[in-house]
Amino acid sequence: SIKISVNGDVKGFEGGRVSFRCSHKLAKQDNKYLCRDPCTRTEDILVTVKSGGRAESERITLVDTADGLFTVTFRQLQMSDSGRYWCGVARPGFDTYAALTLIVKKGNSIFSSRHSPFTTRVQVSATLCLNSTRYQRVTILVV
Repeated sequence: SIKISVNGDVKGFEGGRVSFRCSHKLAKQDNKYLCRDPCTRTEDILVTVKSGGRAESERITLVDTADGLFTVTFRQLQMSDSGRYWCGVARPGFDTYAALTLIVKKGNSIFSSRHSPFTTRVQVSATLCLNSTRYQRVTILVV
């Protein structure tokens, strides 16, 4: 049978990133795409990727590994990204789809700032004991 699937809800924090995989059957050579609900017009399609390729549009990337999966990544998540999406496969005749819901939360995650996790800076202060009478305060910046 021809089918496409994704596992339920996808959750992320504002300013962060999420990735999820859409699996498909019998679509190795077909184009894959991501569209926003209702996915009834061409304008609803956000990104389309060719078989075995990579495609980017603004903050969304699709990568088709041509092995039955394609990966969708949202970067710099915004609250307005929350909603229903469809992973689609462009097939001769009728396309096949799998629905998912993206939930973007404001949160306490260290990844929810406007910085990516790779540029987040953390400052730690500590007092070191150099010997029984000397102490030195040290500040460490982790990048």
